Amino acid sequence: MQVNAVSNTLPSISKQSFGDSYKVALPNKIEEKTDKAEFSAKEAPKEEVKTSDKILKGVSSFLVPGFGQLTNEENSKAARHFVASAALAVAPIVAYTQGALRGSRALLGISGLISAAGLAQRIISGVDAAKNAKADN
Repeated sequence: MQVNAVSNTLPSISKQSFGDSYKVALPNKIEEKTDKAEFSAKEAPKEEVKTSDKILKGVSSFLVPGFGQLTNEENSKAARHFVASAALAVAPIVAYTQGALRGSRALLGISGLISAAGLAQRIISGVDAAKNAKADN
């Protein structure tokens, strides 16, 4: 008899839809809980970034891909942008040289495509640095 009284006071939990929410049933009350973290107004406010800082970081990362990410303290991303830029700077030179030596118009055309990809990578790097700009202190 004592065991039944204790088991009636314990909450029962039923899991629904892949763990998104739980229903907790107490003897006289049903509550729904979610797994998602709820954020309160106590979160740290984001620092305002000046438009001039965003433009400066974007342009610097366009000129030297990875530099804007480096100033945003995103070191691994900066290294990836720099290495990709270096590869896309060397590859068209190699393709053009090989195309000229072999008389292959296809390789000359490929060098142009690689140059266009390098320009696109520089634009992406600049936009990324401007978009993720952090306020300088």
